[in-house]
Amino acid sequence: MNIYEFTTSITLTGGSGNTVSLNVRGGLLNYLLVRANTATTTFMTQLEDGDDIVRLNYGLHEGELVDDKINLPVTGRWRVRLQNASVSDTFRIIFSVRE
Repeated sequence: MNIYEFTTSITLTGGSGNTVSLNVRGGLLNYLLVRANTATTTFMTQLEDGDDIVRLNYGLHEGELVDDKINLPVTGRWRVRLQNASVSDTFRIIFSVRE
């Protein structure tokens, strides 16, 4: 079993931003982490496929979002979109796929 892990940091100004994963040859998304530097920052997260279709909408979270129960087939590039952040902040994102 191979694990592909895309890890990045982004800084949001104006409440929104996004990052795109590297090309995934195919596998199951098993873990998604979105963590703000500030524990009180609220934000919304969406996961979109390469055709810009929203596959998951996580709604409002404070401080961090951890989804370790996910089992979503993925291939190609995926976008993690952050919206409605309560303040400008830096976010750590980990997108982990099992091949």
